[in-house]
Amino acid sequence: MITYSKHIDGNFYITVPFAIKDEFKRAFKGVKWSAVGKQWFTADFSESDFAKFNEKLAKKKEKLAKKAEKEAKILKIEADKRIEDMKNVVKVEEKKTVTEVGNDGLTDEEKAQCDKFFISENKKLDDELATLKGETQSSKDELNSVLKEKTKENELVSEELNQLKNELFDLIESIISVSALNSARKIMEISGNIGIACEREKWDNGREVINEASNILARIGLASNLLNSILDLKYGYNKEYAILAKDIDKNTLINSIYIKK
Repeated sequence: MITYSKHIDGNFYITVPFAIKDEFKRAFKGVKWSAVGKQWFTADFSESDFAKFNEKLAKKKEKLAKKAEKEAKILKIEADKRIEDMKNVVKVEEKKTVTEVGNDGLTDEEKAQCDKFFISENKKLDDELATLKGETQSSKDELNSVLKEKTKENELVSEELNQLKNELFDLIESIISVSALNSARKIMEISGNIGIACEREKWDNGREVINEASNILARIGLASNLLNSILDLKYGYNKEYAILAKDIDKNTLINSIYIKK
């Protein structure tokens, strides 16, 4: 499944599992790759297009699961039939042997031959059963192997994404102080909610810290939806201050950053 969100720049930013990357690119021609956010982005498609794509993936997954289940059932039916046929063969041979002997009894040599025959037939039956079990287990192992491989791919992509996020944060933290952003945000929240003239200077000072961080990002070709939203706030309009009540952490900041056009 893909996840997506629309940013303030008008683009949809989409996270795509590595295993379905090619299928995604075929479905959404013209999407672009953000090396910083490690996401695809586009303004040429709507939310319903992405929802339909997810629905298509879900149906495909369900179809594959049903197919695997159907094949497993067929294998079991065939195995049961072959086992039953072999049991019937053994019963017929047993009946024939008893009929041929009649009431005359068996000599020690004949008994030995019968014992040898049944041992041989039982071994064949055991070998057939072992083969059928092996084939069934092989099918199960193959399905499990595919599932494990896909899970491993998803884990590797997730691990790589987290590593890149940490590297990006280290880079951003070297030029922008997240703690300073949080202090500025708190000052703006308190002074803005008071909303009197003497508090305006504190608001402006806090806003200047946010603005400077935004300018630093702009100089390296980046922007932040979070910082832009804070800079769009007006002094005294406290109904819009919900964003100021939330702490700024590294994940929130990184997820809000995008490449400027």
